[in-house]
Amino acid sequence: DSKKIEQMKLILSGRLLRLIPLTPTHAPALLKASLEDSTPRQYTLVPQNLEAMESLIHTHLSRVGIDRIPFAQQRIRDDKIVGITCFLDMRKYTASSSWDVVEIGSTWLAASCRRTPLNTESKLLMLTHAFEVLRCQRVQFRTDARNEVSRRAIERLGARLDGVLRNWERGFGAAPGVSERPRDTAMYSVVPEEWADMKARLEKWLSA
Repeated sequence: DSKKIEQMKLILSGRLLRLIPLTPTHAPALLKASLEDSTPRQYTLVPQNLEAMESLIHTHLSRVGIDRIPFAQQRIRDDKIVGITCFLDMRKYTASSSWDVVEIGSTWLAASCRRTPLNTESKLLMLTHAFEVLRCQRVQFRTDARNEVSRRAIERLGARLDGVLRNWERGFGAAPGVSERPRDTAMYSVVPEEWADMKARLEKWLSA
């Protein structure tokens, strides 16, 4: 339908990074990005072979028009595809409303792009679209409660911890026992009243 087509064409561009619609043709480039570090991620699902990468892309695309908008992350200076991120678990308060709640997640970057301004700009682009275009009432982030690195990164953005949801979903990643039992999920959120301060903080970091 028209909404699905519109979502599949969405591009968010910044100074360093461009978020473009994820397609099956991105699989080889994404695999190359993931293999910059062949060490399995402890709490994140990042495919290490082409078949698994194609399957992940198919899963993301199967939700477009329902509750997900997946992006390939493209570095502007060389047009290199360096990762994936998504709007997901999108929902409405009423059938007639626009998206009221979105989650930013299923995010990963190539090893060479971690701890760089690329992730900051990616979050700024997505949060700006969520609050200023979609007019969301809530943007949320979630991560394995044991993933201290991810939790610190989310808290650094300024998102607030809503709570830890016990046995919330299946675990992902290579850490011992992660995929063998349900995981506790740390849920964070940002609401419109907090957005202006968060936006100023992100823009300050990017201009430094």
